Amino acid sequence: MKAKVLERRLDLLKLEGNGFFPSEIVKELSQKYAVTERAVYYDLETKHVWQPVFQEMKTTFLTIVNRHNQLYRKASLSYMQAISPHDKVLALGLMRILNKDMLDFLRSTGKVNIDSQQVKSESNIEGLLREYESSIREAAEKNIQAESRQESENVS
Repeated sequence: MKAKVLERRLDLLKLEGNGFFPSEIVKELSQKYAVTERAVYYDLETKHVWQPVFQEMKTTFLTIVNRHNQLYRKASLSYMQAISPHDKVLALGLMRILNKDMLDFLRSTGKVNIDSQQVKSESNIEGLLREYESSIREAAEKNIQAESRQESENVS
């Protein structure tokens, strides 16, 4: 199903839920999406066929989002419970991967629209993330060195 048709049908459901009459819905959506009134009437006539598909898609979407939230919470808990800096960096990396995967998923569903300017700045975001990760690694290495110095001083 094409994205415009999906969007039009979602708008149809919203307008219908807001109490608009079918004639008002047809007029509004035919102008908004530059389609014939007949196409919108067809959507109204066949709603019993495509509406359950939307509900299945919504259920699937919510399942994926819920699973992401569970994984992210587990990674966050791992970060908070991590003792070594290396484990913290790994947990942060996992959290980053999960968020990037969710962003890719949302892009593919059309829930997130990114224009060309944002895509150009995305490389800047990646650069900032790399800098952040490298600063975390440096801090972790310094912590490890400090801990090893303390252990050697305590041994002496």
